[in-house]
Amino acid sequence: FQKDNISLKDEPRAKCSKKLNSEQLQVTITENPTCTTRKLSKTFNVSRHMTICREMKRHGWEIPPPYDFSEINKQHRVTCCVSLLSREL
Repeated sequence: FQKDNISLKDEPRAKCSKKLNSEQLQVTITENPTCTTRKLSKTFNVSRHMTICREMKRHGWEIPPPYDFSEINKQHRVTCCVSLLSREL
């Protein structure tokens, strides 16, 4: 009820404009493939990074995993987990 408008009559609302330019997103990702979706959402002034994720998925672009663990990293994690699990409570 903005500005003392107490009418219950349906009125047309402004439609949400599409903010994300797919072509520009593709160019940006091509120029900097290591850019995060959160950083892209700030660059394109999109409220949520999931909007970027959905657009990437819609075009068939893959979102790489955040980390690429080597075998040494994986083994170290397993060792730490086994050590923590073997502790007495």
